[in-house]
Amino acid sequence: MSTETQRVFLVTGGTRGIGAACVERLAADGARVVFTGRDQTAADDVIAAVPGAVFAAGDATSEADCKRAIEVALE
Repeated sequence: MSTETQRVFLVTGGTRGIGAACVERLAADGARVVFTGRDQTAADDVIAAVPGAVFAAGDATSEADCKRAIEVALE
């Protein structure tokens, strides 16, 4: 990961499976990661495993939830 500019990645469905693996890998590579999902308990597990990962609760099929997740990532 470039030290010049640190990118922020937004992972939808990041609470389990491939999405959670993406969150873990991106963070391990030094990226800042915001992830979405509908299950707070599963999100808490990812947060515990990936310090620094930020959860934006929501459903990727909801336009309002997607906008909120993007706002969190831009912060």
